[in-house]
Amino acid sequence: MQCPKCSGKFSAHRVNGVALDVCEGCRAVWCESGELKPFVQTASFYEGFLRNGPLEPVATNLSCPYCNNTMQAGRFPGTSVKIDRCNMCFGILLDRGELKELVQKTRVPGAAPIQLVSSQIVIEAESAEETNLGKLQNSLDQLRQQAHDITAGAVKPSLSSSISFFLSRLGRAFTLMFTEKEIFFFSLVQVAVIAFAYFLWVEFLSWIPREVWESTSNQKGPGIVDILLLAWSFLCVGIAALPIGFMTACTGAVHLLHRQHRSSSIFQCVDLALPRLWPLWIYSWMDGWITVSQILERLPKKNDRTSPQERALKEALYYAWKVGTIGFIPSIVCGRGVVDACKLSLSFLRSRLTEIACLRLGYSALCWIIGISAYFSVIFCFTYFDSFLPDQIEAGIHKFYLIAGIPIVVAVAIIQFFVRPLFLLVLFDLFTDFLTERKQPVLLERPEAGIWAIAVVYGLLLFTLAVAVVYRYELGIMKLLAIALP
Repeated sequence: MQCPKCSGKFSAHRVNGVALDVCEGCRAVWCESGELKPFVQTASFYEGFLRNGPLEPVATNLSCPYCNNTMQAGRFPGTSVKIDRCNMCFGILLDRGELKELVQKTRVPGAAPIQLVSSQIVIEAESAEETNLGKLQNSLDQLRQQAHDITAGAVKPSLSSSISFFLSRLGRAFTLMFTEKEIFFFSLVQVAVIAFAYFLWVEFLSWIPREVWESTSNQKGPGIVDILLLAWSFLCVGIAALPIGFMTACTGAVHLLHRQHRSSSIFQCVDLALPRLWPLWIYSWMDGWITVSQILERLPKKNDRTSPQERALKEALYYAWKVGTIGFIPSIVCGRGVVDACKLSLSFLRSRLTEIACLRLGYSALCWIIGISAYFSVIFCFTYFDSFLPDQIEAGIHKFYLIAGIPIVVAVAIIQFFVRPLFLLVLFDLFTDFLTERKQPVLLERPEAGIWAIAVVYGLLLFTLAVAVVYRYELGIMKLLAIALP
């Protein structure tokens, strides 16, 4: 991204803990919509100003560095601070030193001041961002919140129009999918990994004694078994997340390489995606856990006391996460850092909100059709072949989920082989069009990989789970699982 004042290059920095873009030349600060809010104590006034507040006019001919729209110059109301604001994406450009001045000028009398180190704006370089898990997770959490702000007032497209849009974009994706056979290999790996993680999770259920299952039906609040099962579930999602995120990136790499008329062999795709394993793994882990939790939340439950308002809020946050992060993996594969990927994903969302919403809802609808079919297949099997089940469900939870895994894995295979690759190819097509329109390079230089570090961490995670499976009696896991017995 280029500075409109001096044509210098913007780079991702942290200004007092908040991710901003700072010009390497004139040190101007670019704040996307919402990023200035933590520095302005009159928050409610700021929100109104950002969207439709007046500016005291000042002549300018600057173009927005994000969307190329002509910016509006003026002074922040009630202050002498001159700013440039884009009325398209609502980004704000501040000259060097103006952020500090704005913090001071907008302070509410009697309110605690925003602390700046040494009374100055301290700029912390965004170094080794991919391996700093705290910063990575914080960036993704901020992305979800800002995406929720963007989508909160937007009207969701209808289900029929979403499916129609998704199907209408499948022409080039179908051609590419059946031309580049590597995509089916990447899908096969994902199906195998998901099946492995699912049956690894089911294995834990077999460790829990029948009497514990029967006693937990009357249990109030989570017990030791629930905590251990939750931890095991989280680790299983993490085991699947790395190869799934990696193979997803490789599928997108097929589109990027093909669009640039380059070879898109398995080796070339792996070579393009490999340097970004850390952010791909952490994002996929978070996304997998959020997705699994939301699916379980939607399933029918006994004595469900969730209010409609709580359910609606959870759905809104889940939707914001899905559409807000939809450009994250494409940005990462294209060579952006974590902070830049989050910013670019939000910019992509603002620019293509309707298309992204239609694509996401259309894809989700097709997945749910397949998922519901699998759900009813499970019910059908246990209804007409009840000999599979014991007299009491609590006595055969492991067997229930083991058999249910067959239609679940079949449904996953259908989605991974046909629906998800098409969704990813259409998504990368939209994203590269977006970058081209903004006159931004699609592929940046390859970053440092850090492959050995992630290999060690992932190897330790696999080793830990293997030790837990083989030595569960010696480690006392079985005693902990039986602790709920009366």
